[in-house]
Amino acid sequence: MLKTSALKKNSLLLIDLGVMLTIQIASIVLISDKTGSELFSLYNMIHVFAFALVNIIGMAAFGVYNIIWRYSRFIDLFKCGLGILCGSVIFCFYSIIANCPEPFGFEFSVIGFSFSCVVAVGIRLIYRVVYETMNRSNVKSLDKNRTLIIGAGVCGRSVLNEMTETDTPYLPVCVVDDNPSKIGRTVENIKIQGPIPLVPELCRKYNI
Repeated sequence: MLKTSALKKNSLLLIDLGVMLTIQIASIVLISDKTGSELFSLYNMIHVFAFALVNIIGMAAFGVYNIIWRYSRFIDLFKCGLGILCGSVIFCFYSIIANCPEPFGFEFSVIGFSFSCVVAVGIRLIYRVVYETMNRSNVKSLDKNRTLIIGAGVCGRSVLNEMTETDTPYLPVCVVDDNPSKIGRTVENIKIQGPIPLVPELCRKYNI
């Protein structure tokens, strides 16, 4: 379970890194008057990678990669933007102190931050809304309290049914049960993740 969680975190990180690199390359194309090999020089690409990396580090510092995208709350999206802001500020100070030549400087940092923030927050919000729409048909669940259900028997099913079929402030995201034959199955479209001892880990994973 821990290895799976680490794999998902690394996958999200790599996706963000790819997105950030694409955004920063687009930024230097937008603001620079250079073209061709001069624009995509090794020096420029190293700084583009550095800018993307400090943004990723900034988001990681605020715990962005501890949460799977489909369970991101608005506070998690805020942390994502805050992490990118911190990374952009650090790079901006570096470019000024190191006297980096054009196109790197304040303008690049501002444009890079703006694009990165919009895209990184936007894809998480869109993914969350689409996921909730497809699986719950209720985007209001963005404001609900994520809940873990212990037990997949009659009582557990009854609680899940109540949460999914009526307007409650709770959003069931996972179920645990000590019966090995139930693990991996679904109850009301909610997966039974494992035995009860996994509760602390699952709470961290799903931000419960």
